[in-house]
Amino acid sequence: MDACNQAIDVLVIDDDGDLNQLLGEYLVQDQFQYHQALSGGEGLTLAGTVHPDVVVLDLMLPDMDGYEVCHRMKTQRATCDIPVILLTCLCHTENVRQGLLCGAFTHVSKPYEPEQVIRCIRDAAAWRQRMAQHAEPRRGCLDVADLEQTCHTIQEMLADLVLHTAIDDAALQQIYDAFMLLIAPGGSQNLRTGTATPHFDLEYAYVPESSEHRCSVRWTLSQNVPAMLDAVLHPDVAVRATAASDRAILRADWERFLKLGGLRVCGCDAAHGRIHLARSFPSSASASLLEPVTAA
Repeated sequence: MDACNQAIDVLVIDDDGDLNQLLGEYLVQDQFQYHQALSGGEGLTLAGTVHPDVVVLDLMLPDMDGYEVCHRMKTQRATCDIPVILLTCLCHTENVRQGLLCGAFTHVSKPYEPEQVIRCIRDAAAWRQRMAQHAEPRRGCLDVADLEQTCHTIQEMLADLVLHTAIDDAALQQIYDAFMLLIAPGGSQNLRTGTATPHFDLEYAYVPESSEHRCSVRWTLSQNVPAMLDAVLHPDVAVRATAASDRAILRADWERFLKLGGLRVCGCDAAHGRIHLARSFPSSASASLLEPVTAA
């Protein structure tokens, strides 16, 4: 038995009571704390009240599917930082991809080996602990070719926002939707510039405002953004390497991205292919940890 498991609370959401209990027995044997939910609604309630370290979630539930449960957790302040492990017999590539886009930490197929689930739970709990200690760098790559890492980058960013600002559920949903537009299959092909493996380097920083009760978050997108830059810098002229017939679509998609996230453009660096975006939030109790950032 691993003593480091003793502090790990695990919520299992699965409507099959026997399978839920069986996994619970494995968890208890390894000194985890075990909580049980038999529906999506019950699971969401428990996640918000018990605030477990990790959620293990089945996809097929009686009241809502696991994708919806995961998505709601990831767009609510109280549960945004809880990693979700999908444990399901739905293990096709599309199921895995959809789970990642809903914010899942990882995907484990049924039938499973208990050791595999235990290992994933430890990994998920360690990720959450790193986030709580502010150990994650505030940068990452949004790369369609590596959807798992990209989705983890977005989840780290959302959890970091919760830690550093008083962002509410509505704003959390808006930021989530905006950045998913950049990378999600079926999202804006124009914003992704039509390349085979589009990617954006992402950095973000917290900037105290003149009011002690607010701070700004500044995102910098760089690389692979020439068409986006042209849409910002030259909205009324033809976009480089973009057919005139596509110009209006590109501009509309860029505006949709900004509107979805409640974002504003606060600067552009055409020479280095960078766009600076910003949004203001109420400060949290940890606002004193923020370091001033020189304006670009």
